[in-house]
Order: sequence, then C-alpha cells, then structure tokens
Amino acid sequence: DRLEAALPQSLLVKCYDGMKRSLRDGAVTSTTVWLTTAPLVAWRFHFVSFSGLLLNIILGPWIGVLLWVGYLWLLVHACVP
Repeated sequence: DRLEAALPQSLLVKCYDGMKRSLRDGAVTSTTVWLTTAPLVAWRFHFVSFSGLLLNIILGPWIGVLLWVGYLWLLVHACVP
C-alpha cells in the first residue's frame, strides 16, 4: 500500500492506537451514562430502550464530524453572502 510506504510505521501504529483508544473511551462513556440513567428512565417512564446504547456506540464518532461540518457550513455562509 502506498500510504504505508509513505508514512513511518510508528506513525501508523500511533494513529491506529489513538483511534482504538478514542472509540473504546467513547463506548465506555456511553455505556456508563446509559447504565447510570437507565434506572431513572425506567422509574419515570416505565420503559428502557436498549437500542439507545447500541446507537450511541455506533453513531457517536460521527457526531463530532457532523458538528465540524456544520460549523464550517455556518462560517462559509457567514462570510459569503
């Protein structure tokens, strides 16, 4: 692969490890928040949705990307009438 040949191996390993750590931390945070709030939601609404836990883990990384795209969109439209 040309990308592997162009970048030092240690940089690729660091990027991969950073992405794994970020995804793991996001999954742990999402699960912790869900487990903490699930009893309160069950007490108030008498229902707990397990799909929220899975969707947070899957869609969580995309939220940051979408936020930055939105910020860029607002900046461009503020500068270009």
